[in-house]
Amino acid sequence: MTKKKQTTDMDSYSIDVCKNCGETTKVRDVEAYGMFVRASRESSRGFYKICYRCFGPRVIWYKGRTEYRSPMNISDEDLEKFMTIKSDTKRTD
Repeated sequence: MTKKKQTTDMDSYSIDVCKNCGETTKVRDVEAYGMFVRASRESSRGFYKICYRCFGPRVIWYKGRTEYRSPMNISDEDLEKFMTIKSDTKRTD
């Protein structure tokens, strides 16, 4: 799925309500930026809890000291399997 020195954001989930579809499921914080400005802390519109179905998993990798995120190559079946697995170890924020 991912190469060496790459991780995914699939470990950073919590159980909450998705701000896009309204379903209570596995979500993670996604930062939104203004549409017509360069992505920076000054143009941030805040963080939203979005599920992995609405905004797919991302691969996290580094080049130098900069973090990059790109869409993860995951099948629909594997994503559904991940979304339906229950986890008692994660807490709801």
